[in-house]
Amino acid sequence: MTETTMTPFCSAPASQAIEKAQLAAFDAGKTLSDAELRAIGEEADRKATFGWNYQVDKHNNPIQQGVGSPGHETANHFAALKKRESMGQERPGTHDRLVGDLWKRDPARAKALNLPAPARAGS
Repeated sequence: MTETTMTPFCSAPASQAIEKAQLAAFDAGKTLSDAELRAIGEEADRKATFGWNYQVDKHNNPIQQGVGSPGHETANHFAALKKRESMGQERPGTHDRLVGDLWKRDPARAKALNLPAPARAGS
């Protein structure tokens, strides 16, 4: 097998996927280019981060799908944000900004979650 020059910060899932691909290629009598190996590693990282069945948008960016992601917010999600903000683990105003975003995007959902309506500018 040939050695490849991968980035030194290659993750464990990427390293495993690259090694598996190299072994399969070696068994088939082929070699993989650095670009092919890099693509295999990046795909393995995406699957490890976003799930094996992740979806992408038209720009090939992964779409958030879990609890707390846009469209999947819960009352507990916002309570946790408020608590983390009070503990200094989130930037000040994060909770209010995200509540305001939800009111703009989906007012019915924000109302169903009993979230406070954002203050109007100039009031």
